[in-house]
Amino acid sequence: MKINPGFWKKGLNSVGFLLAICRHRFMEDIMLENTKAGFKQVVLLGAGYDTSYRRNQSFLGEVRFIEIDHPNTQKRKIKILVKKSPEILEKVVYVGLDLEKDDLDSALVGRDLVDSEPVLVIAEGVLSYLPGDTFDKVLQWVADLADHVCFVADYRLQQMTDKDAPLTVKRWRKEFGFMHENYNSFFSYETMEKKLINFGFRIKRHLHLANLWKEYTGDRVPGHLMHTAGVFIAGTITGPKSIPESITDAAAAAARLSTFLKDKTMTVNLDKAYINGDLCIQCGLCDDTCNYDAIDTTKDPFEVLPVSCHGCGMCAGVCPTNAIDLRQYLDPQVESQVRGILEAEPNVIIAYCCAQCGYNAADVAGTARSDYPEDIRIVRLPCSGRISLDSILMPFNYGARGVMVVGCLEDQCHYIDGNISAKERALKAKKALDLLGVGGHRLEFFNMSSADGHKFVEAAKRMVKQC
Repeated sequence: MKINPGFWKKGLNSVGFLLAICRHRFMEDIMLENTKAGFKQVVLLGAGYDTSYRRNQSFLGEVRFIEIDHPNTQKRKIKILVKKSPEILEKVVYVGLDLEKDDLDSALVGRDLVDSEPVLVIAEGVLSYLPGDTFDKVLQWVADLADHVCFVADYRLQQMTDKDAPLTVKRWRKEFGFMHENYNSFFSYETMEKKLINFGFRIKRHLHLANLWKEYTGDRVPGHLMHTAGVFIAGTITGPKSIPESITDAAAAAARLSTFLKDKTMTVNLDKAYINGDLCIQCGLCDDTCNYDAIDTTKDPFEVLPVSCHGCGMCAGVCPTNAIDLRQYLDPQVESQVRGILEAEPNVIIAYCCAQCGYNAADVAGTARSDYPEDIRIVRLPCSGRISLDSILMPFNYGARGVMVVGCLEDQCHYIDGNISAKERALKAKKALDLLGVGGHRLEFFNMSSADGHKFVEAAKRMVKQC
């Protein structure tokens, strides 16, 4: 088996890897829970190099443990165990089986599996590699394995293949693509539930990996990893390193840390979010949206931690009661700016541009003296994620000809995923405009970098043409 060496540098720090740890923890907890409840037979389907039995043998007692995987994988694993833990070989049954080519029904013949006793089947990280027909064949085989089967498995959501998938999904796809993971089966929640029910299963729990992270840590998936000012990692926490490399890492972290400690006080900008306690209903949407843990939900009402807040305004974009707002970019300020533009120049196009990329792209176009329509009026925002659904629709109330929202390139947002949130809101707004008879074509979202002056020109011409 060839292991991509880059996995150790990138994989251990990835969101995908952290979620995979939660997945394994969950499945192992289910195993221990069921064996304590009386299950004496456990089958690991696609076991790979799993070490569950070795870690938990003191709890498993007389449980019959059967691991099934490809013959080549099993051969290599047994070779490793002969050297490292030969005693395990006497307690676990290893079955070499190609799930796509071999006969599943004969796989456990003579393996001491008793079909009249309950069987726990765990398929961790294997089903998604199987083509659709093999996927169904394996589900049928599991369902027929014994009179009482508890089946725990994971699968990949259909949205992983979608072009407009959320940022966390795109990160997962990018990171596991880096590790040459080739998935073949993707299903929606509804399709998977129907499939399981058709094979005779009763669904007890159907969870997203992000829910498992929250279940085990009490927090959401740490999309802000490596993005929090004042927090540094160094040494072997990032992957295997030599002592000299670790020392170099530590010295670099200490040097950066010294910039925070050189002054007795810390100065923060005023453009931070704040919460109006009279309006806050403590729904938690701001906390779910914030990538920097800047919302203190232990207070009543919630409070924003100014030192942690990055001033992106994404929290203000999702608040249902307008209880949270961003200083210097308050909702009334944004509306006043838009209203002032349209009262003076009706029928122009409002361009909401993020300060990091969209606004700079427009500046590059101007500096280069590029020729683009004079009907575009720019409203600068700290991040495209600051814009709410109301802010997108509001210009049309004052007679705007159209609205364009310009954010960073996908996966390159300066505030992690503000551009993704803004794009999702823009798509909802387009549908609303169609329903209202205004026309969804009068609103568009654009991704571009700070150097893409030519793209801004093209986007501006496109908006003028289609509005």
